[in-house]
Amino acid sequence: MTLTWLQSYGFLEKMQTAVVALLLICMGVAAIFTRPDLKAIVLGTLVPTPPRFEPWLIEKYPETFADRNPWVEMVVYLGAIGGGTQDYFGYLGLLRQKAWGMLGRLGNLVTPAPAAIDTDPANIARGRRWLRAPLADVGISFAAVLLFTLAFVILGAAMLHPEHQVPTGMNLLELQFGYLVRPDQPGFLRLVLGLVYKTGVFFAFLGTIWGAYELYTWTTRECLVAAMPSLRAVPVRTFRLATLLWCGLGGLTLLWSLDASPVKIVTPAALVGSSLTCGIWCFAILWSDRTSVPRPLRAGLGLNLLILLAGIVLTIVPAIGLYKYVVNLLS
Repeated sequence: MTLTWLQSYGFLEKMQTAVVALLLICMGVAAIFTRPDLKAIVLGTLVPTPPRFEPWLIEKYPETFADRNPWVEMVVYLGAIGGGTQDYFGYLGLLRQKAWGMLGRLGNLVTPAPAAIDTDPANIARGRRWLRAPLADVGISFAAVLLFTLAFVILGAAMLHPEHQVPTGMNLLELQFGYLVRPDQPGFLRLVLGLVYKTGVFFAFLGTIWGAYELYTWTTRECLVAAMPSLRAVPVRTFRLATLLWCGLGGLTLLWSLDASPVKIVTPAALVGSSLTCGIWCFAILWSDRTSVPRPLRAGLGLNLLILLAGIVLTIVPAIGLYKYVVNLLS
């Protein structure tokens, strides 16, 4: 909380980039050295299959999975991997902070937005150039998310699955230590790789929490200003202080008062805020693109079809998971 109060966004961005790059390289190398089945990776990634629990999973971990539905489990992981709708609201605020495109002119939220985007050829050309910035930013970010996810899934399938091991309860990170550190390695190499893994885990959690405080400051600001325009003139530091107190003290209260595994704690939020509403967000993108953007700057047919497909999948699959979660609660 103190770092968020004192930091600059630029420092946070550089710090996160370095840590993610280091851990991504290490996990990618570890995944390659398992010599994975490339055909299985492609099929498992692209071909939809209904989720199911193998019999040994229920037998070995009944306290964790006996009352969990496979659909619920899958949707929770889906929500944890890519972030939630609240993150995308915050991303709009970070675009203001970075002063990209038209949001750079409206960074303080006090200047009223223009009634419509100017369709003058020079302005359209400027708009098309600015589209490259979020394209690169989002493209690189989600490519990293995809590669990270693939690396951990490959390593889990290659190393944990044959041993019938699953991270459960509070033991969510110790088993994966073996992804990098193995008994047949020289002692010095084991020491170095062990430090790499522990450092990566530490900074992954530090970075997530540290970055979340900054991100949710902008989420809070974007949502409240949209609902109550009278708050436009309120300084960002005021929103930051309110967010730090709410998330920090509220988070401590949850940690100290709830006696449950982290996965069970985040399940309701992941089903709704990190999964179901992401599908609705896709439809909102299509609607806002059609109603608020001049034709020369609108998304093309191919991108619209991909967003539509994502919206359908991210609405139907989480809805199934949420239904099964509620049914299980009521049964």
